[in-house]
Amino acid sequence: MAVVPGIAPRRSFRSPTALGRWVRILVGTSAAWSVVNAALSYGWTRRTRFVLIMGRGIRPTLPSLLPRPILAFISLLGLAAELAWLFWQHRVTQNVWAGGIEMKTSPGWAVGWWFIPVANLWMPAVALYRVYRASVRRTERAGVWLIAAWWTAFVLPIVVGGTAVASMARPWFRAIQAMSRDPNAAVSVDLTRGMHVLGQWAPAIAVTQVVAAALAITIVTRIDEAQEAMGPPIPDRPDIGPGGEPRR
Repeated sequence: MAVVPGIAPRRSFRSPTALGRWVRILVGTSAAWSVVNAALSYGWTRRTRFVLIMGRGIRPTLPSLLPRPILAFISLLGLAAELAWLFWQHRVTQNVWAGGIEMKTSPGWAVGWWFIPVANLWMPAVALYRVYRASVRRTERAGVWLIAAWWTAFVLPIVVGGTAVASMARPWFRAIQAMSRDPNAAVSVDLTRGMHVLGQWAPAIAVTQVVAAALAITIVTRIDEAQEAMGPPIPDRPDIGPGGEPRR
């Protein structure tokens, strides 16, 4: 990273504080809900059978512990947290560029890496570390460990949940094959085993999500405070030329 002398920033500096506050609120609320959900659903999930009936004219439904409006609200809460994070990461990356600091990740790619398969397993964390290093300017080792711990705690529940969901693939394939042979058939899809695995892991997943949220809040706070102290770059005076001579 280096400051580019004599080149005016191509991007404007915008305070990340208000957006960062929303990120902390939404991320913290989502983590709190994961604990509540784990406590409510742990026993219920393990003693419930999840069988989906599919067929022509049949509306497939699965057992649900909570009413649909609450489930919809929780889904919107998670979506809001994700969008707020993306907007925040774009802004703090843009502020680094606005300060004239060379960085390999552009504001667009700071968001784009989240949507690139395979690369999104590590590049979002790399992009955030570059912003952290440019903004906080602490020892690289401290930043590396903080970002690495957050990313590990963030990805681990996704891997565990994905493994459980993958175990449900075989019943789905069997149901699809049966319906392809007889479109009028009523087919049952037994997802009980996979759902029980999710239920067993729910407490551990909740704890990991709380850890990830706490680390994310720490990262957001440090970057926001550092960028507020940094402030917007002072623009060149248009009436003064190179060498301090007045422009004509």
